[in-house]
Amino acid sequence: MVFDELERQIWHCERPYRPQLLEQILKDNTHLPQTTINEYIEDVWYDYEMPIQEKSRWQRLLKKYKPQHNIVEPITVYRGSNNIGPAWTTDIAVARWFAHRNVGFEESYYYGTPGFDKCKAAGLFNCNIWQAIVKPTGILFAQPEGTEKEIVIKHWSKTAFVEAPVVIERIITNLRESRVPRITEEEQR
Repeated sequence: MVFDELERQIWHCERPYRPQLLEQILKDNTHLPQTTINEYIEDVWYDYEMPIQEKSRWQRLLKKYKPQHNIVEPITVYRGSNNIGPAWTTDIAVARWFAHRNVGFEESYYYGTPGFDKCKAAGLFNCNIWQAIVKPTGILFAQPEGTEKEIVIKHWSKTAFVEAPVVIERIITNLRESRVPRITEEEQR
């Protein structure tokens, strides 16, 4: 099968099913060069909103196909979330954007449910900005020149870090007042 046809299959598949299709394509096409495998894995990962929903599939894919990157020195990374996951960024403005967005997701999901006010008062709808230094050997793949400047570390592995992640900021929001801030062109540079 021609690469263009494989790519067409991936992008015509609905987003929630792309990791499953990708796994099948890679299994059925053992002749693919590593650069094409890297490209497919990275493209589907970057397009997929919530990799945690397919955690075991992503772990299998990344362990078996081992995408490559060009980072040779430890780098400082940031994450806007309440947990330490695989997706980080080299740009703190991007991490702040994700923190605001994640707070909005959680708060709007629970709004109007019993205990919502208690959860809000306890700070459960706040979000952290994490900072860490990651080893090159702890990086699965990277797209530091992309919009999100994303660095994907070895899945949920604390050994990927030179220095353990620490919380450097806390985003506190109110559903009625919050807006996800836009990243300005100046912040993207």
